This record gives sequence, structure tokens and C-alpha cells, in this order.
Amino acid sequence: MYDMHRLVRLAMRNWLETKGELKQQVSSTLQRLDRAFLFPEHENRDMWLRYLLHVLAALEFRNVYRCETKGHLLFNVGASYSNLAKYQEAEEMYWQTLELKETVLGCEHPDTLASMNNLANVLDSQGKYSEAEQMH
Repeated sequence: MYDMHRLVRLAMRNWLETKGELKQQVSSTLQRLDRAFLFPEHENRDMWLRYLLHVLAALEFRNVYRCETKGHLLFNVGASYSNLAKYQEAEEMYWQTLELKETVLGCEHPDTLASMNNLANVLDSQGKYSEAEQMH
């Protein structure tokens, strides 16, 4: 891992954009991060904490360039935030995960239902009991 100054990052992004390669690079990066960003557990905490900010930055590009993700990144970021007791941020990620799963897999798919459960749990953690109950 290495740190890159934000101006260097901006220059690289602008260079890729002028060459017409930014969308492909964002897609490639998201795919690579999808494989590398592990489910957040205590045993691999150092690893997922290192990747978390990078994943968040890459996910911002997903919205701009409409790059597809399988939902693993969104789910793992939501779980990371939940582990860090950042429940509002976790809720945002779990909502995005649920929307993606419903669109791609349908409302009755087990992965979609699991996403609903995760969202309900984080709503419960925030004291939003009626919303959590509806989601469950």
C-alpha cells in the first residue's frame, strides 16, 4: 500500500479522462476491489480498514460512470461501518445494496432478503424500531 497526494490523483484522473480511459479504469478498479476488500471481521480488521477509504472513493465514481458492481463492495462497506458503530453510514450502504439486489435478483431472492435483514438490524441499532420491524 502507498499513499498518493490528492493533486497527483486528480492529475491522473484528468489524464485518464482526456484519453477516454477513465470509465474502463474505474470499472477495473471496482472489480479488483470487489475481490480484495474482505468481509470485515475482527481477525482481518487491519486489512479492511486500509481499504475502506479507497473503496469509498472508487464507489463515488460508480455513480458518475454507471459502473456495475455485484453489491459485495456496498455490503462490505455497510458491514464495516456497522462494525465501527457508524450506523447512519451503514444504513446508507445497506439501502444501496438492497436497491441493487432488488433490481438485479428480484424481491424474493435469498440475497435480497439477507440485505433486508442487514438493513433492519442497522435500523434497530439506531433506535428506528418501527422501520426495523417493517423491514423484518
